[in-house]
Amino acid sequence: MSEKTTLHLSKVSRTLIYVGTHFAIECAIRKDGTSPAMRMLNQLAQARVEIPDFPPPDTAQPLFLTDLMIFIKEIADGYLPRSGALNYLTEGVWELKRETIRITFYDTDGAGNFHGHQRKSFLEDQFYPILRLGHSFVKQSAKTSQEDINLALLTRKEDIDYDKAS
Repeated sequence: MSEKTTLHLSKVSRTLIYVGTHFAIECAIRKDGTSPAMRMLNQLAQARVEIPDFPPPDTAQPLFLTDLMIFIKEIADGYLPRSGALNYLTEGVWELKRETIRITFYDTDGAGNFHGHQRKSFLEDQFYPILRLGHSFVKQSAKTSQEDINLALLTRKEDIDYDKAS
């Protein structure tokens, strides 16, 4: 008989990025306590992201951060960001994009629930009032890799588990 271990999670403190008229935008927290989105935002601010055409230190990286923050504020206020700034990935996970930078996000009620939206047009369905920024990465090819999609789903699961535990 194998011994089953259970991860005991407690309520965590998430970084609040922006509160808009439609959504509050927060950073998700992984099981290990890290926040991939916050790490990406900080690295962009410091021009330290390893981007093939914009290696650090590159003065364009903080500008990418500015654009991403504009997109985040537009979404939080119920507007679609400019064309091409947003993609649907899978099961209610979306990605914000600027150049090859990607930050995934999903909606939640903050109590352990999320919508597994199947529509590919943002804001057509009902959304919970919190959007969490999740897995963040530099896209390496034309299509988002299955590994990055899986990490986006895992980040959401681990983050939502904190809400369910409280």
